[in-house]
Amino acid sequence: MKIIFICGSMEPGKDGVGDYTRRLCGILQAQGNEVAAIALNDPFIDEVVEAYQQSQQQQILVIRFPSSWSNRKKFTQAHQWIALRDPEWLSLQFVIYSFHAKGIPLGLARYMSGLGEGRKWHLMFHELWIGMERQAPIKYRMIGWVQKILIKNLIAAIQSQIIHTQSRFYQSVLSELGCKADLLPLFSNIPLITDQEPSAPLPKEYKLVLFGHINPGAPIETFARELAAEARHLEIQPRLLLIGRNGPGSNEWVRIFQEEGLPVEVMGEQDPEEISEILSAATAGISTTPGYLVEKSGTVAAMRLHGMPVVVVSKPWTPRKFISIALSKDHYIYHPGNLRSFLVQQRRDFENNTLENISLRFSQSLESRNSNLIKDNLKITGRTSESAFTIS
Repeated sequence: MKIIFICGSMEPGKDGVGDYTRRLCGILQAQGNEVAAIALNDPFIDEVVEAYQQSQQQQILVIRFPSSWSNRKKFTQAHQWIALRDPEWLSLQFVIYSFHAKGIPLGLARYMSGLGEGRKWHLMFHELWIGMERQAPIKYRMIGWVQKILIKNLIAAIQSQIIHTQSRFYQSVLSELGCKADLLPLFSNIPLITDQEPSAPLPKEYKLVLFGHINPGAPIETFARELAAEARHLEIQPRLLLIGRNGPGSNEWVRIFQEEGLPVEVMGEQDPEEISEILSAATAGISTTPGYLVEKSGTVAAMRLHGMPVVVVSKPWTPRKFISIALSKDHYIYHPGNLRSFLVQQRRDFENNTLENISLRFSQSLESRNSNLIKDNLKITGRTSESAFTIS
């Protein structure tokens, strides 16, 4: 298949969706597909850049348009670039803030529709609109209302043959718009280098990993206090390991844990191989992403791939509209008083969300759609599948 991926930025290590797109392109090209990528709103460049980027030992052709350019200029050149390569599929990796700094990309639906005229669209929703939760301030709800309209317009404009999202919550929200989205789980951004055998039922040295950006508002004091009390009861020695770019929220976790007499190790950014070793040797993970949204967390996907049970310690986040979904059993939502049942869990094998497996699911969904379109076309033309392949 020939696929061109579209996202906001492709600056390595600076844009999560761009990094996701690069890795997916790399494995798909290694599997024999012809791929390329377009960054339509890249804030890290001042002029258009066309170059190869490396992923999975593959050289991926990427063209990047600066965010300072007008939409008309960017989309005109992108349309020409796509026409030269004549792909079967355009895959839009969508985050609304990727296409406008304030998250209100007016006219995006119209421009995207023109960009893919006559081609098949795949649409991946990494995020939807803001202000979905009851706790959201009125400003976020108003912005989210506008964003929701823009997303509805985009769905209607490009008439995507396949729509994916990583989150069952987002899947339910999209269904409320009359949009059928299939689940494509997020693959781990850290490959499994060192596999760890299941640990003892309750290891003496209990390593808790907090990996990546820390969201504010989590009940840290309550969690740390309960952890210290349970550690005395269970006779374990908890240690908090902070890995990656945690942001300013890490200071509060360090301070509160140390006040409770719990040791903390700030490890900072590490190479993927080193992170894999740390995750493989750890006991469990912590996520500050709300439970309804945890399926779109790359760090949670990495911890699950490494066999780690994950406890969600986040600020209150309740959908404004009641949506009933069943979260994965390995996503354990912390509430005061329920920590012990989490601590006694063992490492185990979770759903295999490797890059290879997820990319296979992705390519199979596109190939299946291609096959269905051929069958539909044959029905319309009145030809049988046999005659279609025997006419010279």
